[in-house]
Amino acid sequence: MLLTLSLTIQAYSQEAENQRIKQYLNNPNNKNLLKVDGIQLFSTEVLPRFYEKINYQPVWRDTTLVMEAGQILAQSWREGLDPQDYHLEALKELVDSQDPEKKAAFDIILTDAMLMYSSHLYYGKVNPKTLNPAWNYDKKSLSGDPVSLMEKAMESQDLKGVLKNLEPKIGQYALLKKALLKYSLMDDMGGWKSLPSSLVVKPETKGEKVKLLVERLESEGYLEMGYESDSVDDTLLNSIKYFQKDHGLDADGVVGKATVRAMNIPVSFRLDQIKANMERSRWVNTEKGFDDFLVVNIPSFSLYYLRDDTVNWTTRVVVGKKYTMTPVFQAEMKYVEFNPTWTLPRSIATKEVLPKLKRDPNYLKNRNMVLLTHSGKEVDQNSINWQDYNARNFPFIIRQEPGTHNALGRVKFIFPNPYSVYLHDTPSKTLFLRSTRAFSHGCVRVQDPIMLALLILMEDQQMTQEQINKILDTDMTKRVYLKSELPVMMMYWTVLASGNQVFFFNDIYGRDTKLVKALSASPFRK
Repeated sequence: MLLTLSLTIQAYSQEAENQRIKQYLNNPNNKNLLKVDGIQLFSTEVLPRFYEKINYQPVWRDTTLVMEAGQILAQSWREGLDPQDYHLEALKELVDSQDPEKKAAFDIILTDAMLMYSSHLYYGKVNPKTLNPAWNYDKKSLSGDPVSLMEKAMESQDLKGVLKNLEPKIGQYALLKKALLKYSLMDDMGGWKSLPSSLVVKPETKGEKVKLLVERLESEGYLEMGYESDSVDDTLLNSIKYFQKDHGLDADGVVGKATVRAMNIPVSFRLDQIKANMERSRWVNTEKGFDDFLVVNIPSFSLYYLRDDTVNWTTRVVVGKKYTMTPVFQAEMKYVEFNPTWTLPRSIATKEVLPKLKRDPNYLKNRNMVLLTHSGKEVDQNSINWQDYNARNFPFIIRQEPGTHNALGRVKFIFPNPYSVYLHDTPSKTLFLRSTRAFSHGCVRVQDPIMLALLILMEDQQMTQEQINKILDTDMTKRVYLKSELPVMMMYWTVLASGNQVFFFNDIYGRDTKLVKALSASPFRK
């Protein structure tokens, strides 16, 4: 009799819970802004569909599964996300309630938290187009709709495994996760003290200044704890150079204003940088891995040739200035062009070249440039009175012919994109010696383009260095189309990681601050 009564009460309680779930999700007052027990929900479209499909049954009956979900959400900081976004306080208040209404609320809120976390893990918390309307990476939709994904997670009883598959496949993401943990531990230990802004340490420096520097380098792992020295020995000098290299500075071993400025950036700021770049990794479409691909990382002024997600070769690059930024996008390289001509963009022709022509009518001839009509017919430059033209009525096209002084150098790499951006050689090699290399109009100049061409074409069609040299020696323009298109990713990472090393770069286009602010904001759309 008691057992029958107990089962009846249990069935009634479950039915009441089912009904309350249905009422919560079908409440007409919740149509535009779904709330449960005063908590605003994220998955306003998916939640009702999910529960309708399972006839409004509660899904979090298994205590072990509830504990696993709670641990996952509490540990979401390891993914560079904020655990407080996932209703943790509300869930703690509701978890032990036996009231059917509260149990229904708990079930819905936990489901919403897991759906929100899944979305953030796969797509990112921040929509990149809200920060940059010209964002050009298209992220593939999840394989299967979110309802199916949630069902799979519940049926498999393996929440961690299902969620692990949502993490970005790009290798940098896993490395940045390790970096986040490393710097979080430093933060727990109190970070590091700021150095005097006027501090200067040279190889011959001795005394208290050196001791301050040693303490700072110890705190970030550049020296072993307990290291003692009041002079700059070889160990300390190498540590200084490693720090400078890892922070995009000239590794000269002299601690001056730039190095002190980098050392005085607090660990909390470094953590925010790492989180911002983990978010950027989530924005990138890596559903399908690439065998070979190129990455240009704008803030590090570097190009990387990757094979099987491992850097095979790297070279320095020059990128766009702050007012002519190199855009972020992904495209496929179609061909390599040797001995290219350069058709000047109209903006350069009218704003930069035309004023020079007015002062020196031989400006074009001295730079191996020809004047053309829009139909391609060459115009006699001596017949032109440049004073008659301005930026509005300029009717010509200017083209620079192939040669060692061509602005594009001896080779360019074409991957069609909406921005007309490409990789190319340059006759101005001295800029590659600088640590900061943002000087172009948006295209990317490559320090060692001939080696890049060889790597690409040797892999694509077994072309040799000798064959490339023969083409270059002709001074004739020649396109070599790739048999297999090569993915090119133009990225903006202010933090990169390799093994146990973490590299920080200047935010040259000022994008980190907005992203960090967006990551810290509420995830709920108003």
